[in-house]
Amino acid sequence: MMMGTMALASCSKSNDSAEGAEPQYIQNNPLPVGKSTLKVLAIGNSYTIDGTACIRHILNSTSVQAKDYCVYALSHAGASLEYWDERFAANDGDSIMLRAGSLKMPTVKGSISELMAQDWDIIVMQQYSAYAHTFSTYNPYLNHLLAYCKTYCTNSKVAFAWQLIHSYAPGYYLSSGLAGEARWRLICRATQEMKEKVGIDIVIPTGTAIQNARKTSLQTEDDLTRDMTHLCYGVGRHIAGLTWVQTLFAPVFNFTIQNNTANHALADWEKNDASAISGSSVPVTDENRDLCIDCALKACENPYTLSH
Repeated sequence: MMMGTMALASCSKSNDSAEGAEPQYIQNNPLPVGKSTLKVLAIGNSYTIDGTACIRHILNSTSVQAKDYCVYALSHAGASLEYWDERFAANDGDSIMLRAGSLKMPTVKGSISELMAQDWDIIVMQQYSAYAHTFSTYNPYLNHLLAYCKTYCTNSKVAFAWQLIHSYAPGYYLSSGLAGEARWRLICRATQEMKEKVGIDIVIPTGTAIQNARKTSLQTEDDLTRDMTHLCYGVGRHIAGLTWVQTLFAPVFNFTIQNNTANHALADWEKNDASAISGSSVPVTDENRDLCIDCALKACENPYTLSH
């Protein structure tokens, strides 16, 4: 299915192209509970990659079969909602990366309209980390993206989800002095405003799960990050993956992460990542696994409240 650039851009830009346009509320579809397969597209950046990194391994320790699901990412480093709005409006060429599962989508490379014109069950969005704490940065771009997706996705029952991302570690150069719990609280506030005014009511509280963990023995010197912004390999990414699985997969396939047995031994490439702070990453073991699960579960139960 090939859509011209002009057709793609016209589906929403003409209605609210001015900066600061009022959010447009959507009536979101629910998760497809009881469906035998699940097709997820996550649109974002490196935080999307962190959030989806451990999903495959976690689901391997459940009854869900790899052939019954897929998680793809449409991701570029540092991409904001505005960035994706511009790319969608131009109907640029791009590709999607399979992050988990073995269920394959027919089109993985092509124009954005072709990538979107598939029967996705869930489309996940998020804001760039430097802007995530400020709701005024979300629109009109989020309005446009939702309009594009609703227009071109071939599944009329597609559900939209939102990743509530984690906050920076103190000292990160983009933090402007706002990091840790203080930044997390503002990200929560912006997410709640987005939910109220835009209507994406399926929230993956990754940031809350990480903030929970920062108040436990799981905490590391760099706030469970590997470079003061991206999640550390091992426990950081694992907690994020648990949160994604509990929010999106557990309701659909009727299970819980409560007794999940997946661990994560650090791979050689994780140990040797030159961009990571030495010693920042921590393996998931029999000793700390249950605490990781608890941090994720409590975040899913109370997305805007710390439980540790």
